[in-house]
Amino acid sequence: MLKRWWFKRKSSEDKHFFAWQLQGKCSPLQEDWSLVQGGLDCSCFLKKQPHSTLWFKNSLTPSLNCWFGIKLLWAFGGNMDIPGFIIVARQHGRTTYACEACPGRTTLNPVEHLQSRTHLINASLVQPIPETLNQDTQMYAAVTGSEPEDTALAFETIDMSSGNPENSDDDEVIVPTRTTELSIFNPNQFQEVEFEDEGNWDDSIFEAVNLVQGTALEMYLSLLNEAVNRNTLSHWYPYQNQEALIGTLMQGYMRCSISRSMYSQMRLILSITGLELPHWNTIRNTSESIRMLLNFNVMENESIWNHKCFSLSIPQILEQEISNPYVHPHLDFYPEDPNGRNIFKLSQSKKWREELGPNERVQMAVSNDKHFYIFEPTQLKSGKVVVPVYFYKMNNEIYAKCTKPFISPTSHDAKVLKIEFEGALEFTSDRLQAIKVSEFKNIYSEIIWGNFGKLAEACKSLIWEIGNEIPLTLPNKWRFMSRGRVIRHMPINLYCDDTSGNISKQFNKHVSFYFTLSGLPPNVANQEFNCHFVTTSNQASVLELADKITDDMNDLATGGHVAYDYELGQDVLIMSVVLCFQGDSPMHAEVTCTHMPNASLNSCRMCKLKAASIEDRRSLQYIQHFIGRDTQGHVCRPSPKTWKETQTTAKYLWRLSKTEPKTVVDRMITDLGVKDNINKQAMDIMREGNDQQLIEKIRRLDNEDDQDQLFSPIMRLKGYTC
Repeated sequence: MLKRWWFKRKSSEDKHFFAWQLQGKCSPLQEDWSLVQGGLDCSCFLKKQPHSTLWFKNSLTPSLNCWFGIKLLWAFGGNMDIPGFIIVARQHGRTTYACEACPGRTTLNPVEHLQSRTHLINASLVQPIPETLNQDTQMYAAVTGSEPEDTALAFETIDMSSGNPENSDDDEVIVPTRTTELSIFNPNQFQEVEFEDEGNWDDSIFEAVNLVQGTALEMYLSLLNEAVNRNTLSHWYPYQNQEALIGTLMQGYMRCSISRSMYSQMRLILSITGLELPHWNTIRNTSESIRMLLNFNVMENESIWNHKCFSLSIPQILEQEISNPYVHPHLDFYPEDPNGRNIFKLSQSKKWREELGPNERVQMAVSNDKHFYIFEPTQLKSGKVVVPVYFYKMNNEIYAKCTKPFISPTSHDAKVLKIEFEGALEFTSDRLQAIKVSEFKNIYSEIIWGNFGKLAEACKSLIWEIGNEIPLTLPNKWRFMSRGRVIRHMPINLYCDDTSGNISKQFNKHVSFYFTLSGLPPNVANQEFNCHFVTTSNQASVLELADKITDDMNDLATGGHVAYDYELGQDVLIMSVVLCFQGDSPMHAEVTCTHMPNASLNSCRMCKLKAASIEDRRSLQYIQHFIGRDTQGHVCRPSPKTWKETQTTAKYLWRLSKTEPKTVVDRMITDLGVKDNINKQAMDIMREGNDQQLIEKIRRLDNEDDQDQLFSPIMRLKGYTC
């Protein structure tokens, strides 16, 4: 199959480059075409003379009177063996080559040497080409002495008229060069451009390429595969060579990136030392290729206020992290019970271990190649049946907090069993027993319950939580979703901040979101490369940007994401939640839907500490509530806030805004201490009545199904409780 890639030449004359790429095997030799013999056979062309040309001529249509040349150019890395060259020295990271066709000549850049007039003359002496082509080849040699383009091609094609050399025009000579900076035949490095006038080039070149004999083509393809394999196994992979890596590091990233002009200047300065860095475009193409290799996609979505937001995929980032051999050994996938000693990391936090909901906490543990899930009956080696409720780690072993199930025949059918258990128990409850997972023996489907046979069949795959009228089904839904894979629990710490533009802090242009992995210890999580960028905008607000993040995290919390686990050497299912949100006071006010505490009557985001007025914040009673002690020293803490109450209050204020004037609503917002900036903006738009498009959008969303979009997206974030 022949694949064509077009190049447009960057010049005022608007000339064009053409390149043809071979994929697979060409069809058999066509009878109406003949190969012009040039001294050596095709295999020697490909093996010994990488700069030589195979010439073809149409013998049945003399009116065309055209010769077509297919020239092979080799792409290579810094220390790779290059056909036609011998490595004579390596010093200070540079390799010196000697050309076999040019005795006594050495070079640091074989490609530039291949394009030199001296090498072309010497090569023609070693391997003469047809006499009718000599004058055209000389013209080609003169042209190739010009400045090479920063475009990498695998083949060069030259249209040369053998009938009348004087009529040859420089416009007919197509000389794309410079192949050292890009990988062989990487379609990502090419751009397709359509031309209105292509003449008969397609048919002519296609037939010309098909003249290549099968043995030569097979040899070429094997050499090509060998070159690609060398590049893949290179010490600098996925970069092609050391210079490409250095250029990428110099270009920088995020706020540390440099301009194109600065890079070009540094590249020129370093060339004095012999270090030839890739061109700026090559670095950009290399970075894009790596992003495609890692499956990193920049996603675009539109916020509720019609701002375009761009973000990276959190599931894709987690997928890379769990397969990273430098990160995985430091990760914790289970919360830890340190027994009050040596507490220094988030995996030892109470929230991860005890406070996540039944659907967001750790779902499974592995023992003896069996997968055990919470809320499924499990049989121990002793024969006892328990129901795991929590999984955690203690003293480097996996434990489960288990409750004893109550199994009895149902009143309406003595052949059917009913399994009941206490599932709403707190982690520290005395009715929960800590059992090593290594003591687990049988999963729910393997348990035999006396004459009833298999327990799962006898209970009709139902298990009842005491106090809940709706039964749970067996197995756990995550067993279905995992499809036999191990489930990795990878919560994150979400972080948001704005970029202040001046000393007075009055200009905050960009809002950015980042996250770190909660399972990493602080000395690892605080390293820069473990702080992952997600999104930024100079137009959208914090909560507008959080909308896409919420969708990603909810997908991870409810369905998971398949990834490759470095330690296990197999695919696993990742599940994740936002364990905590990190930021300064303004960011916390946005996320928790509260006021700034310095000038608020409700100055605490965790409890219902409240003052009747700003002056009352100086009173003795307020100070006692603030420190949680009365005049006698007894505990008198205000009652805690709940995320559920905050959501209910925000929806109450939205309903109030439809019937009451602005002053009444604003007073209630201040008094209740709940301020949802997304919903507050919706109130202002409806009151002002200027933007009819947004007003219509708000009315369309204001129904039971879509009303959540009119409130902070954090309110629908699974597992998040502020």
